[in-house]
Amino acid sequence: YANGAQRGILEAASAVQNVTDTKVDLALPGQIEVGPGMLRPIIISELSETYCRLRESLPAANASERLQLWVGAIGPFYAHVAANSSAELEFDGALHPEIVAHFCAS
Repeated sequence: YANGAQRGILEAASAVQNVTDTKVDLALPGQIEVGPGMLRPIIISELSETYCRLRESLPAANASERLQLWVGAIGPFYAHVAANSSAELEFDGALHPEIVAHFCAS
């Protein structure tokens, strides 16, 4: 029994790893807080545990700010604009693999 349960856990972990490592063409609705109580709708085209890519670039005004991001109805997650692309956000802390797997499987 223990070996069977352990094998199931390893298979589930492997499935999550495969989903988070694979780039999937996404169109996830999200929002970024652009001011106190002001949310801007965005579309997330790529999602991983450490970053997300947006369909459009963010204005330069947001480049140095800590942003609050919602992916679907989940959030806020804290992120900042990546140094190499204004259409990429890097999360301040890694997202849980199951969150990424959930959205990438949708």
